[in-house]
Amino acid sequence: MKIDASYFNELEAIDDLDTLKRQLKSLFMQVVQTHDLDAEGASRSAYELAGLLALGLVRRMDQDDPYRRLLEMAGQLEMPKRHQEADVSWWRFEEIARSL
Repeated sequence: MKIDASYFNELEAIDDLDTLKRQLKSLFMQVVQTHDLDAEGASRSAYELAGLLALGLVRRMDQDDPYRRLLEMAGQLEMPKRHQEADVSWWRFEEIARSL
């Protein structure tokens, strides 16, 4: 998965929250599949996902919205384990992503 400036701008241009959430879910599931095959690749993808916290619609999501929470978790999953919150894990990320 590669989220470049062009793709970020496409996501930023989405003005319907449901449409954005469908796109995010697709990205989350790509990361889950990547993690199953390549943990290092999943860490790079997690880093890219965390950058989507800058999207306007994401910034306006409630703090407890599961889509926002997954983006925040992605930001922690790309860091060394010792810097992650206790409830953050790839298993938990996958569980939430699959429940959307």
